Amino acid sequence: MLLGSAGAFLLFVAPLSILTVVSILLGLMLMFGLGFQAGAHEMTPHESAPGVMFYNPGILLQVRREWIQKVGNL
Repeated sequence: MLLGSAGAFLLFVAPLSILTVVSILLGLMLMFGLGFQAGAHEMTPHESAPGVMFYNPGILLQVRREWIQKVGNL
């Protein structure tokens, strides 16, 4: 019964439209998962850095410390 229903569905609905919907749903799931992953790494939106969507505050503190060490050594 299930196999017959799936076969009838594929006969009446164009395969291209099915692939389009599947690809859109996969893209949405991927973006949702990437959002969760970014949140897990404590990445926050940063509007003052053009072209950069997210930044990690820990990385910026490390870069600042290294810059101070380089400038202090000059």
